[in-house]
Amino acid sequence: MLKSSLSNASTLPSGGYPCVALCAPDAAQNDNLSGSLETSVIHLVAQQLAVAPGLLTVPRRCRAPVAHARQLAMYLLHVAAGWNMEAVANVFGRSRATVSFACGRVEDRRDDPQFEMLVSRLEIVVGLLADKSGASVDEGARDERH
Repeated sequence: MLKSSLSNASTLPSGGYPCVALCAPDAAQNDNLSGSLETSVIHLVAQQLAVAPGLLTVPRRCRAPVAHARQLAMYLLHVAAGWNMEAVANVFGRSRATVSFACGRVEDRRDDPQFEMLVSRLEIVVGLLADKSGASVDEGARDERH
């Protein structure tokens, strides 16, 4: 069974984004990565961006750090896991248009090399989680393009 372990969120010297370390399996550090794919992605992003996981799915607007984390989680479910925007929207209690906007915002922020490194590493982890839990995702949630 393939699992990824995550280092504690550590800030880069320039005050940039936390880094994700992929290392040997360690079940003790993966308690939040053993549930559904969407829960795993929410906990993964929340841990890496140092926000409370529960804030990513609240029905109201939040401060910028939480909004950025939510946008990144939406992006990862859509792009790395291959879910369609409607399925992602349902997870977060938002509209498909909001997911589209979030994906665009994440793409725009990828010009920042530190953010690009974070997103690239998270895409790898989410891709592995999606492959592992593929049977638990409704076929309707998969993006028709993939």
